[in-house]
Amino acid sequence: MQHVRASGMAIPHVQKSNDVSFVFVSTIAVQMANFIPMKREYGAMKVALNAYASQLAHRLAKDGVRSNIVSPGPIYFEGGFRDQVKQGSPELYKRASRLSALQRHGTAEEVANPTVFLASPAASYITGTNLRQEGGALTQIN
Repeated sequence: MQHVRASGMAIPHVQKSNDVSFVFVSTIAVQMANFIPMKREYGAMKVALNAYASQLAHRLAKDGVRSNIVSPGPIYFEGGFRDQVKQGSPELYKRASRLSALQRHGTAEEVANPTVFLASPAASYITGTNLRQEGGALTQIN
């Protein structure tokens, strides 16, 4: 609910601005039916976030406000979950890195760069989009 509350407080202000964009961080877990048991609820909550962001895109378009989603896949950064897996179970970490077509985990920068793009005026005609950063781990056609 923090996304709904925070954006709800911001909406009256951003409707008066130019080149405004919400970018919500979701996950590819919304498309994985057989997710890690401890994380099933996480995927379900992110599905709701995706729906909310899409609804915002349509509701606020008339005001020139854009709303998009970024959905990272397995991203490695020092001290993060994947780093813990790498330290505790190196073989599991290697197997997980082979899930993507690129055969590796992504980096924080590989999530940040497209996120900044979606938030910028350079993406002025993009709204209601869910941009996945998962190295080709998901094979469905969008």
